[in-house]
Amino acid sequence: QSFNSKSLDVIYLDGSIQTLNIAQRVYRSSGRMGERSGPYMALVLIGTDADSPWFYQPIKAFVMPSYSAKTWLPVESYYEREVMCQLFKVFYQYKNTANPIEIIKPLFDEVIQQDDGETSGVRPDFIIKTAQQRILIEVNGSHEPEYLARKAWMKELVNQKTPLLSIDAYGAEQNK
Repeated sequence: QSFNSKSLDVIYLDGSIQTLNIAQRVYRSSGRMGERSGPYMALVLIGTDADSPWFYQPIKAFVMPSYSAKTWLPVESYYEREVMCQLFKVFYQYKNTANPIEIIKPLFDEVIQQDDGETSGVRPDFIIKTAQQRILIEVNGSHEPEYLARKAWMKELVNQKTPLLSIDAYGAEQNK
């Protein structure tokens, strides 16, 4: 499970490892990647170039943590994975009831129209959807001032239009 700006190590089920060299670059999600971030999922763009038009090669790759090796659900961090685990429990609790929930992991920004008519793009960590409402969920994985300022801006912007639940996963872990 290692990667750098130009290669990915692919680990096969039998334990063997193959290094996949990427022609241009390996991009990664905006989340922090540390010891607890894996397993990872990768999206690799494959194509040809002028020198070898009949040979397909990895050109670019995008890597981000996955919920698990068996469940391909992108998460940004260990903290998101832990919150997703709890959301799955709630999902299964309500699955066969009159009020089921849907868990959405947005991959792209949602456009929010502000009161002044301007629009901004925001991407919550998760969205819980019921027949009656949508609740946006933000998982706080840091207490760094710049990070908290971004989260506060989003909370102010989004709370004008829809409920937002902010979970301080980092703080909860520090207070154990």
